[in-house]
Amino acid sequence: MKLNKQQIQKIEDYLNDKKIDYLDIRFEVLDHILTDIENLMDEVSFDEAFEKVKLKWNENLSPTFSFLLCPIYFRPSIFIDRCKKIYKPHYKNGNRLMILYVVIFALLKKFVFNNSDMVVESLNYFIVATSFVYVCIISYWYFLIKKTKQKTTFSFLFNTQVSPTILVLILVVTNIINESFLEFGTFYAIFLFMLFMTFYQGFNFYKNHIVTIEKYQLQ
Repeated sequence: MKLNKQQIQKIEDYLNDKKIDYLDIRFEVLDHILTDIENLMDEVSFDEAFEKVKLKWNENLSPTFSFLLCPIYFRPSIFIDRCKKIYKPHYKNGNRLMILYVVIFALLKKFVFNNSDMVVESLNYFIVATSFVYVCIISYWYFLIKKTKQKTTFSFLFNTQVSPTILVLILVVTNIINESFLEFGTFYAIFLFMLFMTFYQGFNFYKNHIVTIEKYQLQ
């Protein structure tokens, strides 16, 4: 049995109350709830069916957090689970690549760089220049995401995992400049690696945010 506009609005209000305001998750949950209610309405009224379906979905829509994403962000559990599913491959691959990168860097530092003044100064300049480009591009993507006036799983990941790195970046670069350039040690090598990895993540989250909006606008 198909639902009328008033009944659908009640479901929309329920999702609003549960803070399901991320486009991709909202469409998915709304579709499941509509189907569940329509199936039950062959035997009971809309109100009874809706109450039964809410009992089924309340646990999935209850607020929770993840240490992987940062424990300060409380969101519906179905949303957090989706975010973790998307972010975990980035996190795991990043850790594997970082180990390889540190080993390669240690070998280069020992046998090639030898911390000569020219190499150290060049690498410090490279970090500062790369950081400037990074801030400009990440800020531009952030502006484009905001301009869509829509929230998706990917915009959440961009805003929580990528955007905050700008502040960290500014602090590190300021330290480099104030100290008149430091020895290019392991810390800065890891920092440079994390810069490229976060940039790659930011591009993926931004791109998928735009693709997701286009997908649901066509429906």
